[in-house]
Amino acid sequence: LRNWQPIALINTDAKVFTRLLNSRLISAATPLVNPYQTGFVQGRFIADNRMLT
Repeated sequence: LRNWQPIALINTDAKVFTRLLNSRLISAATPLVNPYQTGFVQGRFIADNRMLT
């Protein structure tokens, strides 16, 4: 198991497409997210909600 490496089962074109799609979705969805939403949002921490209560 020392020389074990995972196998990528997706081709390069699909990887590029999904990264492009992901970046566009993030830029479109970010303004729609409430500023108090902290869970599962990049750059925000769920423990920050303690400070709001």
